[in-house]
Amino acid sequence: MDDLRAWQNLRENEAAWHASDGTGRGNYGTVAIEVIMDGPEGKDNAAAEANAARLAASILHRHGLGIDRLYTHNHWMGQADRIVPGARKNCPVYILPHWSRFKAAVRKQLEELDGKSPTADGTTAESKVPYVVRITAKDLNIRKGPGTNYSVVGVIKPGAYTIVSEAVGPGATMWGKLKSGVGWVSLDFCRKV
Repeated sequence: MDDLRAWQNLRENEAAWHASDGTGRGNYGTVAIEVIMDGPEGKDNAAAEANAARLAASILHRHGLGIDRLYTHNHWMGQADRIVPGARKNCPVYILPHWSRFKAAVRKQLEELDGKSPTADGTTAESKVPYVVRITAKDLNIRKGPGTNYSVVGVIKPGAYTIVSEAVGPGATMWGKLKSGVGWVSLDFCRKV
């Protein structure tokens, strides 16, 4: 993908060697998008990045996946969402410095494809449609509000829970309000079921 077009090299059900995790979930369980950019100050980078956000949202939507399934290549080496000096893979190198902004752009595109409309300021998108998630973390903090800046009010164990509302917190992290009313959990550690 570049600033003008996207092309497909492999079928989506074919394993690619893009994530540096051998036969792990990155190479065998994700679709890779390579974004061609023209250096850190390239004049066509904004268009290439916008195209990448649209394509990522389209793939997530087509497979019924949420924003929690959007990963950087280096996620699979335990170095997610940041540049790590000396790492073998710092991809996408020109997007990583503002990954949360890119993720928010993908989230906005995905919400539009899902028929949701973001708020006017673009910072919070509420959804009254309940859905069930499976907590994937061993112990996940429950917060009083949607963000790590809110106090911890409890800990939730792995299992299935109903989310009744969503909100975008600081750093463009998506949060879900638990049906029990006890608080909010980061949807980065949840999977829709």
